[in-house]
Amino acid sequence: MGQPRLPLEGVRYGKLTVLKDTTKRIHGSVVWSCLCDCGTYVEVTSKNLHRNATYSCGCHQRYSEAYRIRTHGRSYTPEFRLLSGAKGRAKRKGIVFDLSLNDIVIPEYCPVLGIPLFKSTTGNANENSPSLDRLDNSKGYTRDNVKVISYRANRIKVDATIEEVEKVLNYMKGESQ
Repeated sequence: MGQPRLPLEGVRYGKLTVLKDTTKRIHGSVVWSCLCDCGTYVEVTSKNLHRNATYSCGCHQRYSEAYRIRTHGRSYTPEFRLLSGAKGRAKRKGIVFDLSLNDIVIPEYCPVLGIPLFKSTTGNANENSPSLDRLDNSKGYTRDNVKVISYRANRIKVDATIEEVEKVLNYMKGESQ
């Protein structure tokens, strides 16, 4: 003799309200007729209700997928991280920002140093990470003023003037003044 069945009629599990026992059994588990918040009827086993394995007729997943498609579906990409970081910096600095996700294209190699760029998904920057560079730091984040380069190249030029970089270059070549 099995465990006594608990009456589930009227109990809610996620978006589902249990209506009645269908008298069907799957692997000894009671199959319940349920009504989803969206108006769809669905049959679910006690086991799946109790484990929260089934909590809607499927409309929740369809809604989530539709939402993901309606947005860009690229929220966890390196391109999105570069875009959102630039947007935050623009807001803090009070400078123009008019980029979209499609404006961020990460090349295979850094156009400045020629080193390969590695797209990390963790957000931890290293020398070979892509970095969004403003070509003219007196301007904002606009399509014509940004380029994706390596983190190393961006760090090298972060606040140096062309004259300062030339002086460092001359010093490194042994041509100091």
